[in-house]
Amino acid sequence: MKILTSVVGCLLLASIPGAEIQVLRKDSQPAVVAKLKSDEAGRFATRLADGTYVAFIQMPGLRTQVLAFDVARTAGPKQLRIPMQIGSSC
Repeated sequence: MKILTSVVGCLLLASIPGAEIQVLRKDSQPAVVAKLKSDEAGRFATRLADGTYVAFIQMPGLRTQVLAFDVARTAGPKQLRIPMQIGSSC
C-alpha cells in the first residue's frame, strides 16, 4: 500500500479546508475506496493499493475537480496539488 497525500487550494486562498474527496478505483468494477475531507490546511491523506484511481474533489461554490492517477509499487508516496476554481478564476 502507498500513501496518497494532497493539498487542495487555489491562487487566492492558500488552502481550502473542508473539501470533500471521493477516491474510486478504476478497474472492471469501479468502487469507492476512500471518502475524505481536507483538514484546516487543505491536506488529506489515505493509503491505496497499487492501481489506477480517479479522485473527485468537491466544495460548495467551487468547480468539482476530477483527477486520474496511478499508484505503483515501485514509486514513493504519491503527492498531488489540486487547484480549485470559482468560475473562470480563483
